[in-house]
Amino acid sequence: MEIDVHIALVIRARRKARGVTQAALAEAVGVSVDQIQACENGMRRTGVGLLVRIAVGLDCGVSDLVVRPSA
Repeated sequence: MEIDVHIALVIRARRKARGVTQAALAEAVGVSVDQIQACENGMRRTGVGLLVRIAVGLDCGVSDLVVRPSA
């Protein structure tokens, strides 16, 4: 799995696990809902700055969004 797809899936899973809507995350991060949707769908490569803001919005570290668990 490509890293972009992995990050997209992790962002969506963490957001849903916390019970946060895309609109609420977008507001917390300071971007549009469309940008959150694009990140979660893997349609857009998520830059480091946005990853940091998403991590803060989801109350986790950037590494939680990026690092793949070892098998």
